[in-house]
Amino acid sequence: YVSGLTFTLPELIAQQYTPHAQNSLVALFNQNYTNATAEAYISNIWGSIYNAIANVNKILEWCETNREVLDDVNYQLIKGELLAMRGFFHLDLLRNYGIGNLAGRSDWSNRATIPYIKVNSIEIQPQQTYAEALKFVIEDLTEAVSLLAIDPITESKDESFYELANKDGYWSLNRNDRFNYYAAQTILARAYMWRGSTSDMEAAAKILEDIIPAIEEKGIARFNVSAADIMADYNGSAEAILRLEVQDLYSVTSGRFTKDVGSSYEFFYTSTSQRDAIYESEAGIAASDLRYSVGFFTHTESTAADRVTSLKYLVSLKTNSAGNVVNQKGYSCLIRLPEL
Repeated sequence: YVSGLTFTLPELIAQQYTPHAQNSLVALFNQNYTNATAEAYISNIWGSIYNAIANVNKILEWCETNREVLDDVNYQLIKGELLAMRGFFHLDLLRNYGIGNLAGRSDWSNRATIPYIKVNSIEIQPQQTYAEALKFVIEDLTEAVSLLAIDPITESKDESFYELANKDGYWSLNRNDRFNYYAAQTILARAYMWRGSTSDMEAAAKILEDIIPAIEEKGIARFNVSAADIMADYNGSAEAILRLEVQDLYSVTSGRFTKDVGSSYEFFYTSTSQRDAIYESEAGIAASDLRYSVGFFTHTESTAADRVTSLKYLVSLKTNSAGNVVNQKGYSCLIRLPEL
């Protein structure tokens, strides 16, 4: 979620970049999914998500096995976050490895799709139908929302309520960095929208109508509305309802995004014509879009002629006085306020 499902797989498939013909992942851009490198990359993400689900299920199992060691507040918050994660992971598997436009299809509900794993087991689990899998996603997220109703981010309880569970202040810190109440609500709305019936869309709209004002009023996230906002926060972390804190973001992003391309073909660029098409330059819309005007670095090197690099993931190398590289903490945004 810092690289593979953020700026690599979905962006290449959507052709948001124009990689060099010798880029190792150009097959993904060309939608050649039988290519050995592309197939291995796609399979690795599939396996990684199911590994994360296995970890979630293991912790959920022990939450119940050793229930007596958890006070009620810790139990609700931990279990709520875990169920939100499980729903989120499975929904992303459905969206990335299954069919879309379900509302426009007549045959989707009984078609086999991903296994929805709820148990901590080494046994191979059966595939569910789309209807079953989405039902499980919505059930997990609905329970998560119920449990997370006491989340400190909601400000629904006074501090004395958390006195035992929050002695070290843990539950008061950086709730945007965890699967909080508003994140769970947003993922639930996303699940309803993915299923796509009229009643589902109405349910999603109701959730968002309820939570967007609360998010803004409480200052949980804000819109970057000026050039200064964007230039100070290219990846939109201030807009994030849910984000991952990355201890050394440079090491993750520097292999794909840079101002100094040298002779490498591995970097992700966008051609100027593709950028203009994405931001509808010919229609005159790009000129007023700050993401277009301040969000790209223009290259002049022969290996990157007529190409620009998004500044969204570009992290500059920093060193200390001794010349040693300094780890640079950053964020990978999973859900941002503008998406709502």
